[in-house]
Amino acid sequence: MGEFSATLQHRLREAHASLRAALAAGDADLTDTQLDEIEHLNQIAAAHGISEPARA
Repeated sequence: MGEFSATLQHRLREAHASLRAALAAGDADLTDTQLDEIEHLNQIAAAHGISEPARA
């Protein structure tokens, strides 16, 4: 796995973790922000043929 792919997958894992925390805290603004970030990162991943990492 290349550095770009590893970094992107790391950012996706972090964004999903932050999304779970935002949902647990009831923070609607942060939830929306994290959903947007995840969508954007998934678009970048798809454009480069990188699969999204498994979520826990």
